[in-house]
Amino acid sequence: MSQNVELIKAMYAAYAKGDLADIMNHMADDVQWTSEGVKAMSWAGSWKGKQNTVAFFEGLQKDLEDSHLDMNVFVAEGDKVAAFGRYKAKVRKTGKHVDTPVAHYFRLKDGKVAEYRNFTNSAAIVEAMS
Repeated sequence: MSQNVELIKAMYAAYAKGDLADIMNHMADDVQWTSEGVKAMSWAGSWKGKQNTVAFFEGLQKDLEDSHLDMNVFVAEGDKVAAFGRYKAKVRKTGKHVDTPVAHYFRLKDGKVAEYRNFTNSAAIVEAMS
């Protein structure tokens, strides 16, 4: 398995532990972090710079609880890694559960994540938020 895939898996392990500092250690200072979605999803948007990406994680924490991310397919080519899996969580406001497929794209530079893109079924999330 490639070194880049191992780096991404380490980030997922840090996420599972709630270790934001460790996640940040894997990011380039000028990372471009994008999470596709609609305004109702407070973690949707695009941020430039490691410190600004905190808004993504704060949004997830604000709206969702009991989250579980299970990424089980990894594809690597050069400095790019794609990961596929499922995300499950409970919406704090409604108590409804979300269960959606997810796809993540990473581009690495000098052993750090330089670009991230998150794709998910935003319709299912918005439905659970209503």
